[in-house]
This record gives sequence, C-alpha cells and structure tokens, in this order.
Amino acid sequence: ISSDMHPIEEHMYDYWHTDSANRLQKRKQKEIEEVQQKNEEYGLYQAQLKQQQEQRQQQVKEQQEQKQADIERISQQVRDKHSLDKSVEEEEEQPIAGDDFGLF
Repeated sequence: ISSDMHPIEEHMYDYWHTDSANRLQKRKQKEIEEVQQKNEEYGLYQAQLKQQQEQRQQQVKEQQEQKQADIERISQQVRDKHSLDKSVEEEEEQPIAGDDFGLF
C-alpha cells in the first residue's frame, strides 16, 4: 500500500482486497463442494451400476441353472419312458405262464 493514500482510501483498499479474498475463498469452497457432490453422485452411480451388473449376473446364473435342471429332468423322463417302453416290450414277448391257448 502506498503511503500517499488518504486513510479512507487505505480503508477502501483493504476492504476491497479483503472482500475480494473472501469472495474468492467462498467461490473456491463452493467449487470444492460441487466437485465433492459430483464425486459422491458418481460413486453412487458406480455402486448402482455394479449392483445392477451383479443382479444381472445372478439372474443369468439362475436361468442357466434352471435350464440345466430342466435338461436333466427331461433327460431323466426320456430315460424313464425308454426303460418303461423296453420293459413293456419284453413283457409282451414273454409267454404268460399257464396260458394255454389250446383250451378253447
């Protein structure tokens, strides 16, 4: 500050610099808070995205397990039916004991 300033000028100069510094400080603080809020929102977004991915992976896994269980169940039904058909065929081929067609 130059010494040839009037006391009121000095006061105004100090006030302007102080006010300017305060406004700059407030603006910087606001910018920092905005960045922090954006980071939090982005973090929440990332967490939400990760949760959705995990849920989707779980759904896909469950669907695959269900398909596999269906395949195994149907395969077992086919095997059971095939073995049932085979045993019926074998029974039909076997003459029934005591069946004498010559009685009639």
